[in-house]
Amino acid sequence: MTERFGKKVVGEDFSPSPHVVSLLPEKRGNDINGMGESDVHRPSPILWHKPDILNHGELQEWFWVNGSAPGAKAFRLENKYTDRPLPEVASVQLEWSIDEWTANVKKSALEREADLVGITRVNPDWVFEGYEAPYEWIIVLGVAMAYDCLKTAPSEKSQTECQK
Repeated sequence: MTERFGKKVVGEDFSPSPHVVSLLPEKRGNDINGMGESDVHRPSPILWHKPDILNHGELQEWFWVNGSAPGAKAFRLENKYTDRPLPEVASVQLEWSIDEWTANVKKSALEREADLVGITRVNPDWVFEGYEAPYEWIIVLGVAMAYDCLKTAPSEKSQTECQK
């Protein structure tokens, strides 16, 4: 049994390489996320953004090149939704009612990889710092993740689940 982030966890002992440790930024994720702050502000980019705007951009780039487990790479290669090309924008605008649009968008998302779908007006406070959302409405998709896989981090199993 080993300890990670102050908690005992079952699994293989893990020590990151000195090079990876050297890429860790001084500012930690909880600081970026605003843990303990009482002031409301837009979220700060922390994951999956362009590396040059991230506090840990060099670390993210390293993991993109070196850190993916073979199973995670295989999952990405086999993913039938993200690897297919996007269709062209329709040349004819459909004349659906709000209720029809809502039902059709939700049905389409749920037939693919979404587990939950919501449609709402954009709240500028939800948009990451440094970005603008020039839209009135947004579609929010939820995809369930398997906690039993995630808690095995940094295993290959957790990397594969995190990249779904």
